Amino acid sequence: MIDPKIMALSTAISFGIAPVLLKVAFRHGGAMTVGLVLGQVVTVLLNLALVAVMNPGFAALTPVAIVAFAVGGLAGTAIGRRWAYESVNLLGPSRSTTIRSASPVITTLLAIVLLREEVSLVRWAAILAVVGGAMLVSWTPGAGARGWIGRGVAYAFLAAAIYGVRPLIVKVGLDEANVPLAAALIGATTALVYTLIFEKRSQLRGVRFDAAFKWFLLSGLLQATGITALTFGLAGGETSVVYSLTASAPLFTLLFTWLVMRDLEPITLRLIVGTVATVVGVIYL
Repeated sequence: MIDPKIMALSTAISFGIAPVLLKVAFRHGGAMTVGLVLGQVVTVLLNLALVAVMNPGFAALTPVAIVAFAVGGLAGTAIGRRWAYESVNLLGPSRSTTIRSASPVITTLLAIVLLREEVSLVRWAAILAVVGGAMLVSWTPGAGARGWIGRGVAYAFLAAAIYGVRPLIVKVGLDEANVPLAAALIGATTALVYTLIFEKRSQLRGVRFDAAFKWFLLSGLLQATGITALTFGLAGGETSVVYSLTASAPLFTLLFTWLVMRDLEPITLRLIVGTVATVVGVIYL
């Protein structure tokens, strides 16, 4: 079994760089549905390739596990990814990724309400750091009272909410049947079927192998690697440890944007402070 920490770090790097490439694809006129379907097809193919060399453990599946993996796929790889794509397109990669990384706050609040977990002052401080960092990143200077309101911010927070619920759902399935490869394949397949049924299929007609297609493909490969690594990380390690490492994704987004694509999004002190505050808060959670 590969070290869960390595899996989690791989997820952070993949999820950190993928939004930047996604934004480039949108700048080249890429269509939303094309990006979604391409990313999901790549994810399914990656998992099928792994099935050829690894035992997926289908025999251990139970009805509860199958439903949990399917719902997790809908939440993370279909609906959540749709909202994430919208936020990247409207906000840019760094701001979108930082806001979405606030998802562990949702997980923590659910644990408080449903599991009656006690929350220490340090954890409350971490929650405030995450929320404060996300607000700093989402704020548009000079926009007055409406500085935090916008479709891009709304999509980012919606994605954060559903991403916060997804690990709990997948973990239920993994506790029932610890078969991460089967989980990843079921989730990816469910997401692909959902997208083909409910998204704008008209955008898939006349797809060209242009620059947007290339960037969508690269982003999809990174996302596929990340989601598969995350599933293996959750299967082999503690959720809190895995989450702490994957929470560093916004730092990789910020760094990659600054290094090679500064024109995509201005790297301001406010963005840096908000990103660091969010990441540190999530790690403490």
